[in-house]
Formats: sequence, C-alpha cells, structure tokens
Amino acid sequence: MIGALWNGVSGIYQQDKGISTEANNISNSSTVGHKKDEIHFSDLMYSQAGIGKGVQTQSVSKVFTQGQIVGTGSGIDVALEGKGFFIVRNREDDSIAYTRAGNLVQAKDGFLVTQDNFKIQGLVPQNIVIDSSDPTKQIFTDDFSKNMLSTSIIIDGVVHNINTKTTDYRYSSKTDSDDKKGDNYKTSVSKGNDVDKLQNNYQNIVQDYINNKDKPSQKRQISEIDLSTNLNNLNPIGNEISINLDGRNYTVTFDEADKEDALKELSYKISQASGFSSTYKDGILTIEQSEALGNEFKVEEIKLNNSNLEFTSNDYEIINSDNPVPTSQNSKIDFSKKFDNINSEGNKLTITIDGKTFSVEFDAKTGISEDDMNKLYEFLSEEGRAKYGLADPSTIATQDELDNILANIPSQATIDAMPTTTAAEIAAKNQAQADKDAKEIAYNEAKNRKEEQTLNYLKADTIVSALKELSDKVSNSAGFTASVKDGVLDVTSLVPGKQFSVSEISVNTDHVFDIDTINANKGWGIDTVYAARDALKSVVEVADGEFLEITSILDYSDLGSYGESDINIRLDILGIADKSLADVTVSDDGFVYVTSGTNKFLVGRLSTVGFRNEQGLESIGGNLYKKSEFSGEAFNADSMNTIKGGSLERANVDYGTALTQLMVYQKAFEASSKSITTSDEFLQTAIEMKR
Repeated sequence: MIGALWNGVSGIYQQDKGISTEANNISNSSTVGHKKDEIHFSDLMYSQAGIGKGVQTQSVSKVFTQGQIVGTGSGIDVALEGKGFFIVRNREDDSIAYTRAGNLVQAKDGFLVTQDNFKIQGLVPQNIVIDSSDPTKQIFTDDFSKNMLSTSIIIDGVVHNINTKTTDYRYSSKTDSDDKKGDNYKTSVSKGNDVDKLQNNYQNIVQDYINNKDKPSQKRQISEIDLSTNLNNLNPIGNEISINLDGRNYTVTFDEADKEDALKELSYKISQASGFSSTYKDGILTIEQSEALGNEFKVEEIKLNNSNLEFTSNDYEIINSDNPVPTSQNSKIDFSKKFDNINSEGNKLTITIDGKTFSVEFDAKTGISEDDMNKLYEFLSEEGRAKYGLADPSTIATQDELDNILANIPSQATIDAMPTTTAAEIAAKNQAQADKDAKEIAYNEAKNRKEEQTLNYLKADTIVSALKELSDKVSNSAGFTASVKDGVLDVTSLVPGKQFSVSEISVNTDHVFDIDTINANKGWGIDTVYAARDALKSVVEVADGEFLEITSILDYSDLGSYGESDINIRLDILGIADKSLADVTVSDDGFVYVTSGTNKFLVGRLSTVGFRNEQGLESIGGNLYKKSEFSGEAFNADSMNTIKGGSLERANVDYGTALTQLMVYQKAFEASSKSITTSDEFLQTAIEMKR
C-alpha cells in the first residue's frame, strides 16, 4: 500500500514535468527559431517480487528538426534551412554562443546583432582595392553622383564586389580647343557619349564574364599569304586576280601599274565578308578570323588571269588565353592617291564605319601662305611630313630672300664689260663670272625648291584640311577617336576587344582601298573586365570627370574554417562612403549587402557551424546555445544548409501533437492521483482493522 502510494506520487510529479515541458513548447510556438523540448521517462528499480518503484525523468532534450520557413519581406531577417547554427558573440564577456534565430537588427554602432544585442559573426572582406582618378579620394561622397556599376563576381569561392561611381562628367566636360581639331578632337557632348558607351560596355563585359567564366578559351586562325614575288608576267591592262576562301570567290581586275592598289582592293573585299578581316602590306596578304572564332578556314586557290597561282601561306592560330589582355582596333585609311584628280571645287570625302556614314565637302586649295605652311608643318607628325615631302618652312627661302639673292647677282653685261688687259684683270673677270654662275645656281635651286615645296604644301593642305573635318566627325561618334597627324585618317576604337567595319570609302566617285588595319584582340578571362574598366576610367578623365571604383574581396572558399568577425553595416565606419544611412539585406547565400542608392556594397557573409551531437548543446535561454563536452567542437556547416534572406524559421512546435501530449499527461496525472486516493483508502481500512 505504501509502495502504491509512492508510485502514484512519482507519477503525479513526473507527469507535471511533462505538462510543464509541453506548456513551454506551446508558449514558445511563436518564438523565432525555437526548438521544442522532448521529455523522456524511465521506470525506477524493481523489487525482488518484480514490482516497480515508480517513474523518473530520464532526460529533457531538444528536437532539432526543421521549422517552417516563412517570408517576412524584411531584408535583414535570415533563416537556416538545414543543419547548423549562426554564431553570435556576447558584448559583455566576448563569449561565443549559437542560435537558429535570424531576426537580426542593426545596433547604434553599426553592428549586426540579435534581439538581445549579441553580435552576429561571419566573414568580412579580407581586402579592399581602390582605383581612383585622384589618390586622395578613397571613399564615395556626394560628388560621385553617377553610378557606373554595382555587381559581384565569384571566382573559385572568392567574391569580388565591385562598385564604380563617377562625378557628373556631363557637367565637367568641355569642348576641346580649336588647335585640337584633326587630332582626337571632341565636343563636350561627345565626351559624355563616350562615357555612356564605355559604361554600357563595362556592364556587358562584366555580365559576359559572369555568365561564361567557366567556358574554355577560344582560338582564331590567321593566314599570311606571300604575294611579293609571284605576280609576274602581267598584262599592261586587264589583269584579274581572284582568291577562293571557304568556297567564296573574291575578284579584282587591274592594270599592271596598279598592282599594289589591286591587292589592297582584294584585301578590302575580303574584309567586307562576314567573319573575316584582311590587310595587305609589303607583299603579304593577311586574312584573319574576326567573328567565327574556333572555326578553321581555308584558302582553296588563288588565280591570276585564270591560271592557278602558286603561293606560300603561313597559317597559325591565336588562343585567347595566350593573349588575355584586349586591345583596340586601329585602321589607317590613306586617301592621298585619289586627290590627284579632284575638282577645283565641290569635292566629297566619304567613309562608312560600323554602318554609319561620314562625309565632308571641300574645294581644292589654290594658294597657301607662309603662316599656313608653318601651322601645317607643326600639326603633322614626322611621319605625316615625310608622307607629303614637307620640309621645315624655316629652310624654305621666302620671296624676299629670293629677291635679295637675285638682286645680288651681277648682270652679264657688267661682267662682260670688265677689262681683260692684264692677267690680273682676266683672273678677276673669271672669278666674277664664277661667282655669278654660283649665285644663279643657288637662286635657281632655292626657287625650284620653294616651288616644289609650295606645291607639296598646297596638296597636303587640301588633303589634311578635308581629313581634319572628316576626322572630327568620326571622333565625335561615340566610342571612336580619330586623328590625321600622320597624314592619313587614323581611326581607333575606344572599346577594347571590339572590331569595327570600314567600308564605302571614296574621294568623289573614286573608291579608296588603301587601308592598314591592326585588328582588335578580344582578350579572355578577368583581363577583359580590367580592360573595360580602364577604358571607362580613361574616357571619364577625358571628360574632366573623376572615377572611383571600390572592390571588396571576400574569400569564403575554405570550408575547413569559419568566420568569427563582427559584421558592421555602417559604410562610414567601414571607410566606403561618407553616409551612414542605408538599407541592409542578406542574400540567399548569406552575403550581407548594404544598399545605398543603386549601389550594393558587400560587408560580410554569415557563418554557420554544426556539431557532432546537437543534443549535447547547452541551452542558455534567449534562443542561445553553448557548446559542451557532449556536443563536440563547432565546424563549418555552410555545405549543410541554405541561408534564406528575408525569411525567418518558425518554432518546430506542432500544436496538434503538443495538445495531444498534454491530454496524455493530464490523463496520466489524473490516473496517478486516483492511485494515490485508492492507496490511501486501502491504508485507512488497514488502520481501522488494527483498531
């Protein structure tokens, strides 16, 4: 009877613990990340007769099953889907604890913390790279009002978070002075347009790299055909040369005197074909893939006047990864040969670049002053001067100098009248005649040189003046720059790695085929990104703007360790910007971003850890756990879970199960109390019997 009484008492006591456990679960059913408790009972020792001595609590353990993930719309909320815990640090004693609750907030000092002001732990950028037009300007201020790029590139577990801004380049840009005309001359508007184009290129290059960084390098074929010695036995007129390239024929007819021009025309026609570019120089016809990267092409045959022509071809390939740095295309177009037959007025230069046609009208120069000769000489480079045979104007006799030389030449009559009576007089007359002859030779040489140079300068002035105007039009087209310093139209793309087409070149109705092109190298890999950035920076500076790019580099590739650094989200404290107010979001992969305007700055990545025995963790309240000797050491759990940004994990308490369990404990409690009253009645009866 006493045993039954004590068994009932233990039942009441332990069922009360069960009720308390379920009551705690239900009361925490709305607690973020809460893990329910589960109580386990065991019976007490038995007597020799096999009768038990009641019940005891064996353990109360956490059930670390997944709670429901619910979206909150708050960017700073995070939830863990899978195994693991967030790491937090106690501000007071610097101790480490662990939690599943991701309802984070921003503290006044900028740190990302839990509701109880524990600092969330993770990785922070290990390196920050700054590229600035002005080395003294290292943070974003209000002056940098134009956003160029904000993105993240992940390379082998290393995040490169790139944010690029500039000052207002359209406000700062100024039109070049007139002395720049013909030499990369640009208006203020065109400078701004260049920045817009190069910004778009930078964004596209970065996105292309992100999408294709794992693709293998491409290659392109180049064939160099030597035609320097085998174009012999030509007809004076009516020759024909043709080349079969991948089954397509390209043909040019020409006269013997125009052989070099014909080969340039042949090169031009090949360049107009899709997928190829070609140049002809010093007897070598070069054919290069410009678009069909990775595909081989073949020169099937070359015919001269319908007879097969033997030729040697140096074929080789260029692999992009061997030449990863992009370069810009440069094309030099020589119009000069077509100026021999221009009209006195109403002439026209035309060129089409990437489908856009540029043209200028001009009249032939009829005279040139000594001042204009000096200006032209100073404008042209040594190469340009040599092209037109221009001498330094200071070495060309002026008309006054010629007149002075002429005035100092004695007349023949004066010399003829000199006496010749004595030997001395004869010698004097002979010397006078020699001096006169020498002066006449010097005069004629100076006069002829002046006439020759005047003609050279006159032709050069006509050509260069027209080309200057054409050059300025090309240079003011977005993405291009052009110069005539070398006496030819020199066009360069501002976009690294980009090919452009040159076609429909003419002086009046005469087509021009004299083109010398250095093709662009497309480049490969991350170097394409760097080249696009540098090109953008360059045009911003040309527009008198300032460029600033801040790249935060965070390496999270080491799964053998985890981060235990405080994550601060105030950009002013981090030395990134002078503003402290910004929006904070956590991405689905745990990266913490601070958004200011249209820029997203990476400031850290949340770390997660796991334990060999989760049930061995010590609950310390506030949704926190501490490791114990039973839990084992923490290890990186990033591969065991997914972090969900803008979401929270609900408690894993199931109301139906909890209420059912409460009813079970209630019935067990009532039954235990009944066993006590029954035992008490038995005991009272026994006492009465004794009396």
